[in-house]
Amino acid sequence: MEHKGYYAILPANVRYDTNLSSTAKLLYAEITALSNLNGYCWATNSYFAKLYNVTSVTISRIITQLSDRGYIRTEIIYKENSKEIDKRVIYIAEPINNIDNTYNQKVSEPINENVKGYQQKCSTPINKNDKENTNNINIKKNNNIYRSNEQKSLRNDFEKLWKLYPNKKGKEAAFKAYCKAIESGTSNKEIQNGIIAYQKEIAFKNTNPKYIKHGSTWFNNQCWNDEYEQPPLERQAIENKVIKEELLSEEQIKELMGGLSDGIDRTVDE
Repeated sequence: MEHKGYYAILPANVRYDTNLSSTAKLLYAEITALSNLNGYCWATNSYFAKLYNVTSVTISRIITQLSDRGYIRTEIIYKENSKEIDKRVIYIAEPINNIDNTYNQKVSEPINENVKGYQQKCSTPINKNDKENTNNINIKKNNNIYRSNEQKSLRNDFEKLWKLYPNKKGKEAAFKAYCKAIESGTSNKEIQNGIIAYQKEIAFKNTNPKYIKHGSTWFNNQCWNDEYEQPPLERQAIENKVIKEELLSEEQIKELMGGLSDGIDRTVDE
């Protein structure tokens, strides 16, 4: 096994990649520590698996993930004049010396002659730290703006769905459940389809208002996945029509409900 470098490097683009797991980021840093001056290492999956107490299959999956994200590339080296594999080489996709926002710098005099890792060349480390802090502040600021805009978008879509739902109890609890569902991959269209189907069932069965589920209950239990009773032809018409839009307009909803939605709301409010 090659000699480990003294420093492991985790650049900003890897550090803040939300598509990578913590283990993937740690493995990337380990690869940089194992890499020699040419920017590659030949550690095996079994070596990494033993190091992090995981299976070789897990390491293989992470290596593929890092490669797919463009952070590393791998190459199989065969024995001379043979199809037998000699080793796998892992390259840092972008040379470490060119990666921005790292501590990959050289000092004019090495701190310790025995240290063979990545040396620094910063004559003014305080300024470097200031730059690092500024970058971190800007990243946090941009992340906050992104989260704020994302929250507004979620709230706007939820309000459209909430306006459609027949029993408006537990709004904030319903919103939290809605956000969690969207994050897990549920679409607005699925939820909208479920609400419309539930409204149709309420009208079809003439459900007593007190038995209509509170909004918080309906969203928390992901009731858009339930199957609701309604005339077969109407159900098919709903599916055919709703599929065309992510969120229908009020006019489209009223047309789809055949005027029943207003009546349902009045019944619930009584």
